[in-house]
Amino acid sequence: MKKNNFLINFLPNLLIFLFATAVFSAYYIDPDLGWHIALGRDFLGGNFSFLDKYSFTMPNYYWVSSYFLYEVFVATLFENISFIFIPIIFALVGSFAVLVNIPKKLSFVSLPALALGVMITRTNLGVRPHNFSFLFFSILIFLLNRRLYKNFWHYGLWFLLFLIWSNVHRAFIFGFVFVFLYFVLEILTRQKEKRKSLVLYGLLTLFFGGLATLINPSFLNI
Repeated sequence: MKKNNFLINFLPNLLIFLFATAVFSAYYIDPDLGWHIALGRDFLGGNFSFLDKYSFTMPNYYWVSSYFLYEVFVATLFENISFIFIPIIFALVGSFAVLVNIPKKLSFVSLPALALGVMITRTNLGVRPHNFSFLFFSILIFLLNRRLYKNFWHYGLWFLLFLIWSNVHRAFIFGFVFVFLYFVLEILTRQKEKRKSLVLYGLLTLFFGGLATLINPSFLNI
């Protein structure tokens, strides 16, 4: 009986994960992929110049690198792994982003709606840094839903999240906006005696997240 219950509870999640992986594995290639790989190879080779020497239309344009870790990641992948496996790796990143916030006990009735969401999301994913922003945004929602901002050690999670995100994709800015709006709405809708603590939580979350974004090759220019 317990085994059957486990299968019933786990199977819908497994199905949506496999479906998302299959859908996200489509060969949608970032038009700037070659450029990111070239910059990543430069970084790995010790060349930390941020002048855009690979652009014909804007030679020597100063490039503010908010993709530093992503570029190192894709350069390493293409040096060591066959291209046929790379879309699958990116698809798994997107699939984990889907799993982060869906309930542990997912009903089969919910599968069509989730499948539709996956199909819509696919239009912005592929072999692109957007997959990682999708994952980081899902983690951000996970942290907020579980109110992981009330203990001091929680701010280490926010610091780590924005440290990685701000060096992978510039969409981390939307993460800040979302956190700010979340706390504004929480403050406006909560009882008066809880508002002061929420203001403190919001300020600390934004402070540690903002502090983390300064750790990048471009520093304040990011």
